[in-house]
Amino acid sequence: MTSILYENDLDDIVLNVIEEPNTNVGKLAYKKKKGKARRVIYDSIREALIPNITSLKTAKECYDTLVNLYEKKAPSQKRVLKKRL
Repeated sequence: MTSILYENDLDDIVLNVIEEPNTNVGKLAYKKKKGKARRVIYDSIREALIPNITSLKTAKECYDTLVNLYEKKAPSQKRVLKKRL
């Protein structure tokens, strides 16, 4: 997912807190970027995970939620991931 976000220049939307621009043109571009980032996230995950992020408003919130689910540093999580591999 992150590689697709980087390729489409959407990584700044999910990795940083960006304030909405003041100009109309800037607002439109910002909203399009946010929508594209959410679409990439939705398309990149399994259907079972979609209920975890549908109530979230921004692509950053969706991304952060998924990162918290999958990038836990606990030893038990590492064992589970090694088994899956």
